[in-house]
Amino acid sequence: MESKTLKKEISRKLRQTFSILALLLAVLLARPVCSVAAETLPTSPPSGYDQFKSNIPHGQVSYITYQSTATNSQRRARIYLPPGYSTNNKYSVMYLLHGIGGNEDEWYNNGAPNVILDNLIAAGKIQPFILVLPNGNATGSGVRDGWENFTKDLMNSLVPYIESHYSVYTDAQHRAIAGLSQGGAQSLNIGLPNADKFPYTGGFSSSPITKQVNQLFPDGGTKVKANSKLLFLSCGTSDGLISNNNRVRDYCKSNNIRYTEWLLPGKGHDWSVWKPSLWNFAQMACAAGFTDQTTPTPTPDPRSAFTQIEAESFDNQSGIQTEICNEGGQNIGYIENGDYAVYNNIDFGNGAANFQARVASGASGGNIEIRLDSITGTLIGTCPVAGTGGWQTWTDVKSSANGASGKHDVYLKFTGGNGYLFNLNWFKFTTQYSMEILGGVDEQSLTSTPAMTLVQTTTPTPNAAKFHCFLLLGQSNMAGYALAQASDKVEDPRVLVLGYDNNAALGRVANKWDVASPPLHASWLNAIGPGDWFGKTMIKKVPAGDTIGLIPCAISGERIETFMKSGGTKYNWILNRAKLAQQNGGVIEGIIFHQGESNSGDPNWPGKVKTLVEDLRKDLNLGNVPFIPGELLYSGPCAGHNTLVNKLPSMITNCSVVSASGLVVDPGDTQYRLHFSHDSSVTLGKRYAEKMIQALGW
Repeated sequence: MESKTLKKEISRKLRQTFSILALLLAVLLARPVCSVAAETLPTSPPSGYDQFKSNIPHGQVSYITYQSTATNSQRRARIYLPPGYSTNNKYSVMYLLHGIGGNEDEWYNNGAPNVILDNLIAAGKIQPFILVLPNGNATGSGVRDGWENFTKDLMNSLVPYIESHYSVYTDAQHRAIAGLSQGGAQSLNIGLPNADKFPYTGGFSSSPITKQVNQLFPDGGTKVKANSKLLFLSCGTSDGLISNNNRVRDYCKSNNIRYTEWLLPGKGHDWSVWKPSLWNFAQMACAAGFTDQTTPTPTPDPRSAFTQIEAESFDNQSGIQTEICNEGGQNIGYIENGDYAVYNNIDFGNGAANFQARVASGASGGNIEIRLDSITGTLIGTCPVAGTGGWQTWTDVKSSANGASGKHDVYLKFTGGNGYLFNLNWFKFTTQYSMEILGGVDEQSLTSTPAMTLVQTTTPTPNAAKFHCFLLLGQSNMAGYALAQASDKVEDPRVLVLGYDNNAALGRVANKWDVASPPLHASWLNAIGPGDWFGKTMIKKVPAGDTIGLIPCAISGERIETFMKSGGTKYNWILNRAKLAQQNGGVIEGIIFHQGESNSGDPNWPGKVKTLVEDLRKDLNLGNVPFIPGELLYSGPCAGHNTLVNKLPSMITNCSVVSASGLVVDPGDTQYRLHFSHDSSVTLGKRYAEKMIQALGW
């Protein structure tokens, strides 16, 4: 055994020598420059630090509206409440500012600050705190002329609003400010002269509106020296605005003011600087006393068996080693017969049916035995692995995996012949209907091949598991507008969604089944629509072995004509997605529909909806499945269209309307006033489910 271990160690070192040298060189090049007595140096974040992870708790992001005395108007900001936010606890607050041309949405839409903080909290790197994303353009109209006015807006209106409406500390010790570009300059302009109110200040690629140093340090730095706990400066060395960073640094250096500077070699004025800067600043501020608590030891949450589990995230192992993977991150390798890896607390929910793994082999491969709770535990499946022609030539392999439900430790035991067998990048489990659809989709073959007959199973085999599918049609209120919250992201492996587009953050692929979680529609929305809670409600009405399949087909802003068979551009797209579900054993049992804002007041609209429904029922062999349309917001400019919506049941068979009574507009929709708020979207989804359940007789 000792000779085997020695052989592996020698082999590993030989194979990784150049990779290690390259990493060491990169670290040396990226080393930060720091003053005397500076804080712990920043470092490059690990791979995936800004990627959404479904198996950890998530905070909630929403809009707030407050009255500004500086602008004499209502102003808006975003707020992030950390996972587990409770009024029984007190929280620190960080104000994070956007760049020129941006607003309160810029960081959220581009910088994933909520994801970065969620991941840091889950890893035990920081204590939970509240993050506020203001609009730094504080004129009455919200344009950039109000940069200076923003100081008054922040200190006299926004900070008092946060401290009176949320469970937060109100002393300076628990308050921080940072920003990028324009926001970096504003952070320095506000934070340094007011270091007694903002002792943690960060300027990321600060722009030229930074005040002259004698204004940043009006007393020669006395207040900063007495109160500052962290002054963090970061910039790319190829940034044309680096001189603004340099003059602040030089003043600090000359006047013995404590600071930390992080220069990123070759980086410019972009998110490759700003996101890592937030990742570092958050940790350094917490370490300097911002959260005023000891960093917690994280309690591991169960990992879903139905999300991608990285092979290198094992909790225990025997014989294997990690190495750099050409697909990003790491894989496990040097696998020989009898080696194994252990993954604790994996949640199989109501049961898995299949196993999928990403593998590579420069030899003849081997097998992956999937066992529960011990190396000799229950064998739920064996997945064969063949040679792929190279140790970094990756392919997917699959096998059945039956007999696991609830939470278990998963043991992957590797078996095969002599020598190294294969490498493993990741694995996951799937339910009966969450298998990948094989091959591409030829639109013409699905819509015009006479030999193809798609017949719904109206009288399925007794006690057989059923795949109940539903079409989600319409425009933006069906696609979703309100930001998804943590409660929306709780997954049920029996509720699936047919991928709308490629969503890397969720590991979702267009036209392939995945466990449903928001966004069901376009990935850039990061929103919930009624379909989310429609699915969560419907699953409660079916037997334990059944599955719900959601087929999202809504497109924001589109008129009804876009979706019609005659003259429309998206009818075949809807048809093809529905047929994919049918080909995978799905039975389309109903259609939910929310559209009309773009056709508001058109007297021909009900007739066009009737034609669309009749064409879909005929071309998909749906019979007389329920069609459930929904009303528009009564408080919005299109409320009058509800008269036309309520004509549909008299024109379309098996049709009933979902009421929008009592539902309200999202506070972030100040421009159109058409979109449902988060809670109203949840209620609307449940109302759709109630109507569908009634129509189906469940």
